[in-house]
Amino acid sequence: MKLDDMLAGVGRRGLDTPPLIYFIDRNPAYLNLVCEVFRRITAGLPTAHSSVILLTEVLTNRIASGRMRLHAATSAFCSANDTSRSM
Repeated sequence: MKLDDMLAGVGRRGLDTPPLIYFIDRNPAYLNLVCEVFRRITAGLPTAHSSVILLTEVLTNRIASGRMRLHAATSAFCSANDTSRSM
């Protein structure tokens, strides 16, 4: 199934932890897909919502593993995007 088919008619989408991790970590297996998803979310189609738990999972993991560069990148991403629309 193609991304266009999956998102057809979708106005709002809940965002889970893995896509954000794949995006920030630049995971080569998923990078093209998550970049396209985030491009569409940035354009407002669909509107995405996340939870505070998502941000906690992503940020805490980076601190605990000593990956402060990725923690800084994650924090910058969240600050640059409207993370106030949480579930």
